[in-house]
Amino acid sequence: MADRLPELPLPAEIAKKLKDPFQKAWNDSFLKGQKYACEQGGFIFITRSKPKEIRAVRARAGETFLQRPSDKVPKDSNPGIDLSRVIGAGNGSILLGTFHTHPLREDRASPYPSDADTDNAWRRQLPGFVIGRAGILHYGLEYREDSRNPGGYPPQPHGSRTVYRSHKVGNRPNNAPYQKDDALWEEDFNEERDQSSTADSNPDC
Repeated sequence: MADRLPELPLPAEIAKKLKDPFQKAWNDSFLKGQKYACEQGGFIFITRSKPKEIRAVRARAGETFLQRPSDKVPKDSNPGIDLSRVIGAGNGSILLGTFHTHPLREDRASPYPSDADTDNAWRRQLPGFVIGRAGILHYGLEYREDSRNPGGYPPQPHGSRTVYRSHKVGNRPNNAPYQKDDALWEEDFNEERDQSSTADSNPDC
């Protein structure tokens, strides 16, 4: 029988505790220059021992994409990060949830959780957080309820998929060092309208 879970923090408390790691993930989403972006994210753990520590463990970055659509990169494409394999649990840690950024411009992709995000939240039975221009958004469960496999994802649920709404639990991150004001993007892109812009030629994030 799985051990009973301790009382776990709610999304607003998690977002407050991880304000700096969330900001760092946002900053790193633009590391390869002002014209490119990639999703950064990872896993959120809490220790069982007191005082309890909430920490973020980063996963490998998602694919790097231009901030504008191109012939080979449709507007609704999703350069998502892969959080299917949990890393960084450590001894006695409990996986609280996942987080990732949505750094693409709003005319390029939505700053809100995607259908894939909410589907993953249902399959993983954990809270999720999106960091983007709309703020820190929580979706999925309020807190972990299943004590099985505490350092990883619980077993997938059965039955009909639950549809989750997102809720703002924190302000949008500060602009990243390599992030340009959105109003200035189009000027740069117009200057390069004759330059090839395929996803294959993008640098790695």
